[in-house]
Amino acid sequence: MKTMMKTRNKTLFIEYKKIFAVLSVIIFFAFILFFIYSRTSHIWRGIHLAIISPESGDHVDGSLLYIEGVANKAIKLTINGDNTFVEETGGFSYPLVVHSGYNNIYIEATDKFGNISKKSIQIHGSTKPPDIENLERRNLETKKRDSFINRSTF
Repeated sequence: MKTMMKTRNKTLFIEYKKIFAVLSVIIFFAFILFFIYSRTSHIWRGIHLAIISPESGDHVDGSLLYIEGVANKAIKLTINGDNTFVEETGGFSYPLVVHSGYNNIYIEATDKFGNISKKSIQIHGSTKPPDIENLERRNLETKKRDSFINRSTF
């Protein structure tokens, strides 16, 4: 009876060792998979396109507006069908003529794998006619500055 008890305890001990070994291997591979996922997820997630300004629904005074944003991993960026430059960091700034009334702005970014990210914003433009007095004053200041520059360079 004593030898049979010893054999049974030894068998249970061996089973626990096997279970521990299998669980250790599973935990090890789960850790490896999590590590690989965390290090490569930025590659297969695609483009992150964010518009900093203007926000959709903004009211804009004036006829010129700069569309600013970030398009990480984009190699091609178009705003209303026009190609624009994307910095190495992903930032971009694009001048756009705003018309009176509602303006739809379509932004599309493409990465090197062909993944496309699209955003659309709507703004309301109100272009005011130029103030003639301020325009004349600016012209006079510009002429004075230009004449001073021309005299001092010769």
